[in-house]
Amino acid sequence: MKKIGIMTHHKFYNQGTMLQAYAIQRKIELMGKNSEIINYTTQNFRLTKKEKVKNIVKNPKLLLDRFILKLHYIKNKSNILLTKQKYDDFYNENIKVSIEKYSEENLKESLYKYTIFMVGSDQTWNPYIKSNKETYLLDFVPNNKVKVSYAPSIGGREIPKKFTEIYKKNLESYNYISCREEKGKQILEQIIDKKIEVVVDPTLLLNKSEWEKVASKYESKNNEKYILCYFLGRNKKNVKIAKKIAKDRKLPILSIYSMDSGKLFGKNTKFGVGPSEFITLIKNAELICTDSFHGCVFSIIFNKQFFAFKKRKDKKGSDNNRLIDLLSKFNIKDRIDINPKLKYEDINYENVNKIVEKEKKRSEEFLQKCIDL
Repeated sequence: MKKIGIMTHHKFYNQGTMLQAYAIQRKIELMGKNSEIINYTTQNFRLTKKEKVKNIVKNPKLLLDRFILKLHYIKNKSNILLTKQKYDDFYNENIKVSIEKYSEENLKESLYKYTIFMVGSDQTWNPYIKSNKETYLLDFVPNNKVKVSYAPSIGGREIPKKFTEIYKKNLESYNYISCREEKGKQILEQIIDKKIEVVVDPTLLLNKSEWEKVASKYESKNNEKYILCYFLGRNKKNVKIAKKIAKDRKLPILSIYSMDSGKLFGKNTKFGVGPSEFITLIKNAELICTDSFHGCVFSIIFNKQFFAFKKRKDKKGSDNNRLIDLLSKFNIKDRIDINPKLKYEDINYENVNKIVEKEKKRSEEFLQKCIDL
């Protein structure tokens, strides 16, 4: 039987990263094929001291943010370890990875194991992420092997010129190429003379009932209604707006602790939230405020009312484009850059769900082509 090896980000303490890794292999399994995540970890994920200093000189606020996150870690170490344990539990129970562990030095040893090599989803093609070496372009796979991509994201608004030849050289030998955003398609089509499909994030390939199978049991205190806040950025303006929304609606905030943002909402921050708990908290929320791509995706899956926030200002390496593309696709672009002084109509999910089903069907057809090679 053919076996598909998937190259993707998979074991980071990030909700979207772990859930998209689960989703792509679960969908492939439901389609009757055999796959596993290639257990690859880069040796170059963290910035060097020189790079850290350079970034801080450009943006001194980074130093303060790092100090605050370090302080949060010291004060909440046991709770943060509990959070990590919840991620580890989900990973060990639900993610199928190769027994062999690979690095850049021995990755070619995986070639005999798989008949199809697939890269995606997540921001595996984002040139601004240091860990995204050429390995995520499948540079270690020879041209006589089947190479495909399913919904990798470029993240920002461009691929810097110094990287375009690298992308071109590696992608020219792919059998099928897809990406997650329309902007990514436009960027790639300027580099290579190949057809690029735009497909939905793999988390959208699984329906609500599939996600409920891996959700945990969680009841809020006294079954109290709440507004769920899930922020990855430390944007004070976003926090202020979320608090105003909660005040106007007379509902308490329940904030999910993130390794990236820390305790943004003080005592309203909930620890011990892994992917299973994340799904349940989304499902049970009255309304969601988030700057997370997958926070928006799961809000859509569970037909929740939500508001999306930009993590940072629009610039070259900014990943705001991911959110804008997602919301535009489903005709709900008004959910981003909200004005708290205005009233917003509820999302009409009858219309949204029709678009989701159409995009999902088209994306499934593309995935089927890839795994049938």
